[in-house]
Amino acid sequence: FSNAVREHRLILRRPRYRRTRRWSAAILVGSAIVFTAIALVRFSVVREVSTIKIATGYGETESAALPDGSAITVNSSSRVEVEIDPGKREVRLASGEAIFDVAKDRDRPFTVVAGEHVVQAVGTVFSVRYEGEELNVSVLEGSVHFSQKVQAPSNLSVHGRREENAGTLQYEAYLVAGQELTTAPEKGTLIDKVEFSVLERRSAWRDNLLDFDGERLDFVLSELSRQTGLTFEIESEDVAQTRVAGIFQLSNADQAVDIIVESLGLVATENPQGVIQITQKETKIERP
Repeated sequence: FSNAVREHRLILRRPRYRRTRRWSAAILVGSAIVFTAIALVRFSVVREVSTIKIATGYGETESAALPDGSAITVNSSSRVEVEIDPGKREVRLASGEAIFDVAKDRDRPFTVVAGEHVVQAVGTVFSVRYEGEELNVSVLEGSVHFSQKVQAPSNLSVHGRREENAGTLQYEAYLVAGQELTTAPEKGTLIDKVEFSVLERRSAWRDNLLDFDGERLDFVLSELSRQTGLTFEIESEDVAQTRVAGIFQLSNADQAVDIIVESLGLVATENPQGVIQITQKETKIERP
């Protein structure tokens, strides 16, 4: 009887041992799945980096939808690089012009870097134009924060003491819708209030148009130079200040030059270096 009891106990114990092994195997498999899932999540976060490069030629524009929900439209003759990851949204504008329609994300401000200039926004619509050392920022909606590093004057006075080597200073400003900032080494930094109709006309290139309504001739020719690649030289400041009005198709930018020059009573002559010189017509005086 005792042998039978012992055998019965052994039979009862075997399933327990098997169940324990099954649970152990299940735990190991579950741990492996969890570990793999965590690894995949970490891996996906690390790889969640989007880089977009846009380079446009003469007369070309390009638009792109960004992964964060923002949108960018790039004007002709421009170079832009966008980098978006879980920690930042940054655009580097090497040259040219772009308009940004920024999706709101307070944890990741949208930053545009152009040289030593930085424009930052959370959710707004604004444009940045960067040519040479001159920068222009126009705000169509919302607000932006602008900052730049400037060289301190050699004779800067701090608390009544003159600092011969003050180094660089940080200049900051806030712009709201309807304001425009222009900065250049020889001009300094200026903030103006601009009518929305003017801002809309200046951004008409998004619709493949050039829209002028009283702009100076030198500004108009700079726009045409961007679209055509032509280089202009204006005879005098008086001619440069001449006002221009008209709407032109980007596809006909070359013809726009002839139309503008003729309507203003000016002469366009190309010199051996390929530069188009804009001068006034010579006035003939008739003798009696």
